[in-house]
Amino acid sequence: MLLLKVNKERIYRVLSVLGPTGTFLGLYLSLRAESRQLGFLEGFGLAIALVVVLAAILFAWSTGHKRRLIPLDEKHKINDYMYQWIDTGGQVAIFTRDHTWVDDDRMRALLEKKAKRGELTICLPRHTSLTEQLKQMNAKIYEYGSIDHIPQTRFTVTHFGQAGAQVAVGRPQGQFHVIEEFAANDPAFHVAVDLVEITSKFSAPKP
Repeated sequence: MLLLKVNKERIYRVLSVLGPTGTFLGLYLSLRAESRQLGFLEGFGLAIALVVVLAAILFAWSTGHKRRLIPLDEKHKINDYMYQWIDTGGQVAIFTRDHTWVDDDRMRALLEKKAKRGELTICLPRHTSLTEQLKQMNAKIYEYGSIDHIPQTRFTVTHFGQAGAQVAVGRPQGQFHVIEEFAANDPAFHVAVDLVEITSKFSAPKP
């Protein structure tokens, strides 16, 4: 049902482009009704207009956030998704509770690689043995346990602070784990980045 909703949203955006386009085209054809042949400038202008319309349709279809549904009993697929999302993400900021999804050597090795490159930021309530190790490898670890509130939000920002940044927000829903991806022009993306920035400012100092 969620995937159907996303497709409907895309169709509505495309229709919002086609509506005014159809009106414009109908008006143009009615004005040209008595002419048998287009002049060069008119033909060139019409070709440019068609290119613009096609570009607008592609943009309307491709924009907006994406949803993925993964059954909760297929945890390996969730881990595979996280691995690919982090591996291709340049600077990565992870906002988590207990990073239970880091449960194999492959994922641990990826986080270590990111940490050594200075490409890893993790926000969580308090340090764990894993984050202690990652911090020694040059990862930025921010604790938010001192604020006496555990946010329900779990997300990972790729290309954090860089061009092409995106955020993936994960949450359980019924029998599925829902992952929603938002581009940098979406308000949800800015909320995620603000949470990371605020956490970094109020992170409990490490004794």
